[in-house]
Amino acid sequence: MPYGDPLNLCSPCGKDFSSLEAFDRHRVGKHEYDFSFDRPDGRRCLEADELQALGWEMDQRGRWHDPERSRRARQAFQDRSSDVGLTPQTPSEAVAGLMTHPPLFDEAA
Repeated sequence: MPYGDPLNLCSPCGKDFSSLEAFDRHRVGKHEYDFSFDRPDGRRCLEADELQALGWEMDQRGRWHDPERSRRARQAFQDRSSDVGLTPQTPSEAVAGLMTHPPLFDEAA
């Protein structure tokens, strides 16, 4: 792993994934038995070239992810946020916004 601790590390193949869903999706085949030449439909990990063929990428932390699924999740979150009147912010905007709100409690008390 290039950076930090593993998040969703696969023991059999040594790949790390940005989410549990991505980890689950990289395992293919029947659960009843492992892959072998006698059982090519057995459970196995996708190889790096197979993940890349699916459009997956490795992030700066060395974790595999599906950028298209990440984009859809981000869009769904933004859509839900706008439904309840929240405005998605960058971290800097969020901190600046906290500084302009009144205190949550009376500091004189």
